Amino acid sequence: MIVTQEVNLFRETARHLWNTYLREDADFDTVDVFRNICRILFCEKIVSRLGINAPPIPVETDGNYLPQYKIFMTWNGQPGKLPLYVNRDLPPSGYWDYPIDWIPPEEDHDIRPICFFDFENEWRMLEFYRVRIVNCGSHPELTGRDALIYCKYVDIEVIDDLPEYKGPDDCQSILNLHVCRQR
Repeated sequence: MIVTQEVNLFRETARHLWNTYLREDADFDTVDVFRNICRILFCEKIVSRLGINAPPIPVETDGNYLPQYKIFMTWNGQPGKLPLYVNRDLPPSGYWDYPIDWIPPEEDHDIRPICFFDFENEWRMLEFYRVRIVNCGSHPELTGRDALIYCKYVDIEVIDDLPEYKGPDDCQSILNLHVCRQR
């Protein structure tokens, strides 16, 4: 199931919340609250309403990739370029300057999201997906590397044939915890 439109609406909502309300006088606690709000919002507006079997895509994390989602670029049969910023190191560091800066979308790639990413912490744009390149048909040397891909250039789909997701970030637990805190 392709969820690009829903994810883009989530990004716009979260971006607006941070930039218009939470950003001013924000501290580390505010950032943590924002991340928790984003988890709840993603669970409620995307996972629960669409009935998908996946955790929320977090805002900024160093965690592992999410196998429940796949990032891809729609192409119209014409050769193209998917721009990306590839991390120079394995394991990843803070440098996104590997010499390859695009891949052809028509090749066989397996790209999975890790989180949403911003270079700047004051204003949030949620402009990038931080991804793991699980397999890169055109450039095998990129396999296993993290990269940043502009959200506007790609689509995102949920992989339907995975076993039921249960983990620390499963949405039922997140939403139940949120309801319990309200009482």
